[in-house]
Amino acid sequence: MPVIGPWMKLSEAIDWAITLKPQVCLPVHDGMLQPRQWIYGAPTKILGDNNIHFDAIEPGESREY
Repeated sequence: MPVIGPWMKLSEAIDWAITLKPQVCLPVHDGMLQPRQWIYGAPTKILGDNNIHFDAIEPGESREY
């Protein structure tokens, strides 16, 4: 899920994810943010309230779902 970019709003990305209803969303396009974690609060809360796990994976980490 894109979280930042000059072409988007975070609220629109969250709405898009809620419409799609995936089990998990991973942040992308957040590499320019240092630290990245400050922007993860809204998607973590709002998506969590909609039974979607927002996995704030760090660069170099991997996950298996």
